Amino acid sequence: MLAHPLGDSAVTISFGTERSTEVLQQIQVAARAIEWARLPAVRDVVPAYLALTVFYDSLTTTYHEIAEQLLALTGKLPLRDARTAKLLYDKEIARWAIERGARLLADGSAVRDLPVGSDEWLESEVLSLRGEAVLLEPDELRHAIAARAKALAKELGVERLRVKA
Repeated sequence: MLAHPLGDSAVTISFGTERSTEVLQQIQVAARAIEWARLPAVRDVVPAYLALTVFYDSLTTTYHEIAEQLLALTGKLPLRDARTAKLLYDKEIARWAIERGARLLADGSAVRDLPVGSDEWLESEVLSLRGEAVLLEPDELRHAIAARAKALAKELGVERLRVKA
């Protein structure tokens, strides 16, 4: 991985020169790790096919400081260990999902193969979509997330769920 400045308030981290599913998964896992680290100067994280761009507040940090933090953070990740989950998005949010890498299906819904670094992150991602997306694979997580959704619905007093588990 190599870091390069992009203007006066962004860093681009390059992950190689050839596109592949493995590289894309590495980039997605690194993007999530940077978001989870909640570095105070980071304003936005933008993954692409071969790189990851991080926009930062140049009034609170320098390029060298943020680049060092980002490379240290991404260099510690077990990036190749990410597994893939398959999400199915309802028609209502298909356009949004397509903008984030999903494929449009004939019925207007969308499907996405999503690299996942942790089960907890995947659970929060699916639940945050409030029934507008269904986890198709891996099956063991599908059942665990469905059970968690039912428990949350009961805890919150919600009687009707959109998605059958």
